[in-house]
Amino acid sequence: MNPRTTLPAKTTARCSAVRISNPCDSCVVRRVKCGVERPCHECRKRGLDCTSLRARKKRGPKGPRPSTSERARARLYQQRRAAAVLAADKQSEAAFSPSITTNSPDDDDGAAAGDRDQGADDKHQSDHQEVAVQGSSGFRSLLGASNCCMTCHSPGKHHHQHRRIPLSTYYHFIDIFHTRLYPIWPVVSPNRLMADMAFNENDHSAFALASALCAATISQLRLREHHTTESPAHDTVSSLTFAQEAERFRSAYDYREDCGLPSLLTAFFLHMYYSNANKLRTAALLLREAITCCHTLELHRSDTLTALGSAEQSLCLRVYWLLFISELTFAAQNGLPTIMQPIDAMPHYEHDHKGADLRAFMSLTRLFSFLRTPARAMAGGGGTHGDMATAGTDLAAVQAKLASDGHDAALNETQRVDLCVTRQWIRILTWEYMTRRFPMSCHTDDPAFSLLLPVQIGREVLSFMATVNSSFILAHGYGMELKIFRMADAILDIMMCAPSSTSSNGRMVAGAGDVLSSLQKIVFMVGGEQSEFFGRLQRRLATFAVASGVDPCRMLSAAEVVDGQGAEGRGVVDDDGDRAEWPWGSRYSGF
Repeated sequence: MNPRTTLPAKTTARCSAVRISNPCDSCVVRRVKCGVERPCHECRKRGLDCTSLRARKKRGPKGPRPSTSERARARLYQQRRAAAVLAADKQSEAAFSPSITTNSPDDDDGAAAGDRDQGADDKHQSDHQEVAVQGSSGFRSLLGASNCCMTCHSPGKHHHQHRRIPLSTYYHFIDIFHTRLYPIWPVVSPNRLMADMAFNENDHSAFALASALCAATISQLRLREHHTTESPAHDTVSSLTFAQEAERFRSAYDYREDCGLPSLLTAFFLHMYYSNANKLRTAALLLREAITCCHTLELHRSDTLTALGSAEQSLCLRVYWLLFISELTFAAQNGLPTIMQPIDAMPHYEHDHKGADLRAFMSLTRLFSFLRTPARAMAGGGGTHGDMATAGTDLAAVQAKLASDGHDAALNETQRVDLCVTRQWIRILTWEYMTRRFPMSCHTDDPAFSLLLPVQIGREVLSFMATVNSSFILAHGYGMELKIFRMADAILDIMMCAPSSTSSNGRMVAGAGDVLSSLQKIVFMVGGEQSEFFGRLQRRLATFAVASGVDPCRMLSAAEVVDGQGAEGRGVVDDDGDRAEWPWGSRYSGF
């Protein structure tokens, strides 16, 4: 008789349950039934190792994977954001016009009643926001009252009625900032800013910051919306329109007394817009306003920073160093005294989800920290001979460090361009100081005391730029234009002192005139047809040619640069009007 027919029903059910619940590893992989005995029948029949080493997993649904949950949350956020944008646009997109209409005296009573109703709604909204805001108490004070308690300050009956720019237009340029300019200005969280605008349309500080950010983004990247005068098209939202919106929103609340990070950053981004618009006096006043706000918040004091959390501390340090770098760049070109001093603390990139971007910013702050030695030397400029010798040694060491300084290969092209040009620009500043304090020579073993150092710096810059796309150079706007102009200006000074350096004299290396010719093309293509720096270079070149009778380089007019009639006849503007190709090609790539 077959033994299996004699097994009791309970035993058969138990064996079947065992076969299902505890199979060996081989049977699991082969997806066959496994017996109770070990080794099991299937393993014996096929000569396999019958083991039970695999970790058993929980039966049934395992729940969504982390990536699935993240996608679901992101999709839900996008849906809510789109709904908020649609609701806001329905209220504000009824034929947007930058024109402003004023209230008539007959509307005063209605406006006053509207203010009372709005004030009641704002009080309720303020109470709700005070409960919802999170973060350390120290950082709340830095954010300012308008961010922690988003109270609507109604413009009142004497203010203008104004049609707001649609939120979708704001979001478009904020996304451009996030993609292309966050590595340069890592001080604004785009998602947080857009959320503040979507969920509280009466947050004047958020809208002022967003308007200033959009104006700076358009002008910095020289987008087609960049206009410094009123646009003839009433439906065009230009950089000037955004700047006017920022000023209007700032006037809607007491921004001078509400001295928080939003007010500080609004002034900074307006400074960047007016710098790119060549309104330098207005830009200087706004930069001083931002610096004063920074000192009012005491961001330069270590005890202020230690009272904050790690992420907030890193943000405040990035704000401080960004202001320090911007002031030094702006003051060096416009002959203004500097106020801010370098500090020992550096931002911590590990506290931000954009680690690579903040690593680049830390590298930039490290470059500017090299200026401490020149600053100390300048402060003691009238010392003894021994002091001057020590200062010369220190400055030569700074030049050597800057010449050999390398950067993280993981950085993107925009960051690498910024770091390379800034490093060479600091070398030019240090060299200019040394020429006024120490004897320089065209024939010296120490490059720091060489009169021809700017020519070598220009060659290195051109060699690097031949390896990157022009769009990454154009992204830096006014700052890039200023630094390249300073290099070209220094080379022109050299040619006045040593005219023999103008040509290459038959050597396989570009002379000062060749380098200067290419640098002035970069200045034009970054600054555009209205570039003041390009005009100054052209005037200096003309004066030098008349005084010396020597043509230092082939002077190009703006029309020739636009038409692509460079020294090699190569085009620099593509069919769409975008700058696509640098005129020197690979000529300097062999240095």
